[in-house]
Amino acid sequence: MKDIAAKWSALSQVNKSEFESKAQLLKAKYQEDMEAYNASDAKKKWDEKEKHESSDDDVPTGPKIVPKIASKKMKVKIPRDPKKPKVPPNAYVLFCRKVRYDVRENGEKIPTHGELAERWKSCGGERAEYEAKYSKLREEYVTKMAEYKSSGAEEQWIQKLSLIHISEPTRPISI
Repeated sequence: MKDIAAKWSALSQVNKSEFESKAQLLKAKYQEDMEAYNASDAKKKWDEKEKHESSDDDVPTGPKIVPKIASKKMKVKIPRDPKKPKVPPNAYVLFCRKVRYDVRENGEKIPTHGELAERWKSCGGERAEYEAKYSKLREEYVTKMAEYKSSGAEEQWIQKLSLIHISEPTRPISI
């Protein structure tokens, strides 16, 4: 803004008069448009709408204070059945766990996720080993899950949950 003010004060009166005449023309056009709008039905409809929305009961004449409600809904956390088998970690996670364990044992600096990803990409024969471990764990999981579902434990847990009242989470409304 200071630069613009300096340029304006540096202009000659002739150059300033050019801009001032354009501004006067635009101001006259604006005033004509406003007079036409004030005489139109659109202005009357707007005024009626404003009267209807604001009642005489509202004592403060300032801006309305509307509580802000969180845009994101909180999820209801449903407790997990302790008997239900857990999904096994994939081959990459098994690899990361092993590397982190080895690093801790050796007293080295723990690698970041990016470094672990680079090691995962570069390991060739080891990768097949972790894939085999994962497939074995996955097969065990599938069999345990089939046993869990066939035993009726899942239906029992759902029935038990229906007896427990899980309330909707509430968030404080900030003003």
